[in-house]
Amino acid sequence: MEKVFTVPQDVEKMLIRVDNENNGTTGKVWIDDLRLHPENAKMTSFTYEPLIGMLSQADINNQYSFYEYDGLGRLVLIRDKDKNILKKICYNYFGQPETCPLVASTQWQATGLTRCQPCPANSAYTSNVQERQEKDNNPASPTYNTYRWVSNGVNSSCIPAADWQNTTTAVRCKLVSGVNNGEREREQRDMNPCSPTYNQTRWVYFDTNTTACPPYVCSSGNCSGNDKKCVNNVCETGILICVASVKISKTTWQCTWRYCFSDGSVSTYSNTTTSATDCLVLSCH
Repeated sequence: MEKVFTVPQDVEKMLIRVDNENNGTTGKVWIDDLRLHPENAKMTSFTYEPLIGMLSQADINNQYSFYEYDGLGRLVLIRDKDKNILKKICYNYFGQPETCPLVASTQWQATGLTRCQPCPANSAYTSNVQERQEKDNNPASPTYNTYRWVSNGVNSSCIPAADWQNTTTAVRCKLVSGVNNGEREREQRDMNPCSPTYNQTRWVYFDTNTTACPPYVCSSGNCSGNDKKCVNNVCETGILICVASVKISKTTWQCTWRYCFSDGSVSTYSNTTTSATDCLVLSCH
């Protein structure tokens, strides 16, 4: 971008201020180079590295060239603003054949794209390894302008998802505490070779079928005995505790025992014993 403005003839010194007037709609604008010259003059500018030479040049048409040097400080390449090679310079001893081939080695540069590596055993899935995309930017390379994927190693952003698929195993009744609850479940197997649970199986809900899987009902018919009681449809075995201790002589106590259950109740059944010492009485709760 060029801007022309008139300077009075008698001005010996002036201050120029450059502002970014974008009304806050386009973000920041960074100014890299600012060149001042008479309107009809032509200007060429360059950057220079001491003991090496010119590194870049902007001509009168604002076209940029970049200069590259070898390990001996000799100019070997001149490139344009797009890094295309404009000129290559080779050096050889006098009398030797002149050969100046372009360097055909690849120049892979990251594009900024990443992905989770396809699973080596089955590319339909992904692994826990991240890959970055690279592009060959050397025009003299046989793979110029092509892309490749390079491993970044194991990455926490790449988590192989399990692929649970139904097996041919027949459905079964679901058991809770060893008895039917009225539901049926089916078997599944993880088919993702890169998943940490690969080839493992699990059982998941299929349906509720109280005909095929009649729920267990706790009753006196299947839960009987002095120490048994149905609590929340579970046949529970009580804990024997002393509920009373009475001294019946100078050296004798009569102790009464009952079974305690998780709902805080005690059995109707009781047992009485005698003891030479007082029995420890406990409450059921």
